[in-house]
Amino acid sequence: IKTDAAIEKAFDCGAAMVTVGSIAVKNKPLFLKWLRQYGPDKIILGADVNNGKIAISGWLENSDIDLFEFLETYIAEGVQQVI
Repeated sequence: IKTDAAIEKAFDCGAAMVTVGSIAVKNKPLFLKWLRQYGPDKIILGADVNNGKIAISGWLENSDIDLFEFLETYIAEGVQQVI
């Protein structure tokens, strides 16, 4: 899920929840908008990890973001589910 249109389509098609990963790294304001708009019970934070750092774009890119800092940040924002 990378766009407003994609998340809307997923829910319109009957998805109960969606997993969002790379957008939480690349576009935090958009992720937080979705979290508030759809609710934390509908959004699963995807956290792919490579050597303790968040990996994005289907494992093609590594970030410098520590897993535990990433999780703490988003849990403080209301995230309830992580995969």
